[in-house]
Amino acid sequence: MLPMLVSSSSETRVSGLPPSPLETFPSTERAENPSAVTLPSAMSCFARIKASLSSRCLLFVRLSATDWVEGGWDAEQSIELAKLVKSLGVDLVDCSSGGNASHAKVPIGPGYQTAFAERIRREAEVLTGSVGLITTATQADHIVVSGQADAVLIAREMLRDPYFPMRAARELGQEMTWPAQYLRAGPHGAKARRPHE
Repeated sequence: MLPMLVSSSSETRVSGLPPSPLETFPSTERAENPSAVTLPSAMSCFARIKASLSSRCLLFVRLSATDWVEGGWDAEQSIELAKLVKSLGVDLVDCSSGGNASHAKVPIGPGYQTAFAERIRREAEVLTGSVGLITTATQADHIVVSGQADAVLIAREMLRDPYFPMRAARELGQEMTWPAQYLRAGPHGAKARRPHE
């Protein structure tokens, strides 16, 4: 629930905010929206959501760390936004990028968004999740073990292989529990998962 964008012919800005480091939100091709949500109202929403969660629930926010457009949203602004949402109780920032401007030149490659997670983690001092063409167990493990991110969030690879976590655990030599109905397919000695209370 980040702010809606208001666009004019030469700029994109958040409705109702004075100039600030967070003024330039991701460049988009949206028409001007008179009912745009302001950053303060979005921040208020984060605080209310966090307050309504049980202490066992974590609040993650997905952030497009850059829109890959010159003069648009960038990593520096993302760091400032991450500091702000952390102060409101957000537990982890999921660091993605792009997808907002059709003319953006995105340098897609394995782990191409991991550098954003690492930088936001270091400079905003918040837990981060890395995404973006993370397709192997060793790649995911390296990202976490090397401190580039606190978590790896898998998307397309999970669509291709819904059992990726089980396969990754086996490849990395990690013991894990299995759903009871799959136990016979598990490795020798696999333990059944117990339901959460």
